[in-house]
Amino acid sequence: MIKRLVFFLLIFCLPFQLGYHFWLPQSFVHSFRVDYLAPTLYFTDIVILAYLALNLKKIKFTYLHLALLVLIALNITVSTFNHVTILAWLRLVIYYLLFLTLRQEINLKQKLALPFLLSLVFVLTLEFLQLLSQHSLGGLFWLVGERNVSIVTPNVAKLTFDTLTLLRPYATFSHPNSLAGYLLICLLLLPLFSKSKTLKYSLIAGIILTFSKAAWLALLFPSLLLVLPLNVLPLLSHWFTLPPWLSLSSRLPLLLSSAKLTSDNLIFGVGLRQFIPQLGELLPPNQISYSTLQPVHNIILLAMTELGIIPLAIFLLIFFRNFKKIIPTSNFQLLTSILLITGAVDHYWWTLPQNQLIIILALALLNNNFPRLHKERVRVR
Repeated sequence: MIKRLVFFLLIFCLPFQLGYHFWLPQSFVHSFRVDYLAPTLYFTDIVILAYLALNLKKIKFTYLHLALLVLIALNITVSTFNHVTILAWLRLVIYYLLFLTLRQEINLKQKLALPFLLSLVFVLTLEFLQLLSQHSLGGLFWLVGERNVSIVTPNVAKLTFDTLTLLRPYATFSHPNSLAGYLLICLLLLPLFSKSKTLKYSLIAGIILTFSKAAWLALLFPSLLLVLPLNVLPLLSHWFTLPPWLSLSSRLPLLLSSAKLTSDNLIFGVGLRQFIPQLGELLPPNQISYSTLQPVHNIILLAMTELGIIPLAIFLLIFFRNFKKIIPTSNFQLLTSILLITGAVDHYWWTLPQNQLIIILALALLNNNFPRLHKERVRVR
């Protein structure tokens, strides 16, 4: 009974961001408070730890886990703010253990169906209500991590059509783009749990109404051929004037700074979650602000800057070791396309727990179902 309840809460609370931030001295860069550098205890962390404690016997350690420890040690060594990097790695290790455990769950798809669908309906409903009301709903929705936003909130995500300005819905996420990425993965997983066309079209509408351009592209053209143009567009905007809806020129300084940091720290990187502190040392004092102190909007560059070649190589070795059987499958390739297309112009897959957890869930499902499907194909032959 306890195991079922913990598992239900784990899946249902996946998109929620209720948590407590610990504002360490290392969470400030030039007196600016940076939430990416603040260690945070989320409600989902407590549920994940409870789930892992109930399933310790399922975790088997191999030589690749020793390689993972080497990766972490190397990365912590080069980090300026060790506390931030250590806690960031601790979270990723817990997520990795969650994947190892989930993929061994018997009847994982059947167990996931109810909490996954209920959670998805909740998020979509909240998104639509926020769009209609043009502000957060407040009240009990604070308990799931809803941010207090309205059309007049400073730096809020908005969309402008001539004289009409719309608040882009956040649901339970920290930004509409992050919500869009989460919903894209949910759309990929939905056929495993439901054949409802109403829910499918509601989910597609939810993605469209986030007004995330990268998510639209991934939805309409889920091809890896898009990745190169998306990476080149910000560079082109340095020489050519792009349409306002397409312009990414504001992200060019971050891309150039990332290239500089990567070239200076090519072997071991600057340390996990250390892009912003290092960026603060690189930028002239008159260019430092809340808007400039943010991760580079490209997960490949961000990973390369923070990890460096050697730790990143170990990370990729572990990845391919775990997923070599499912890499050729169409679902895995579609998942990769979504991550790389949206990740070419944003960073939430690398920095935000909710987006990382939906990836963990997707990979666990693919890995969990593959052996059974493979055996069935062998029997048919």
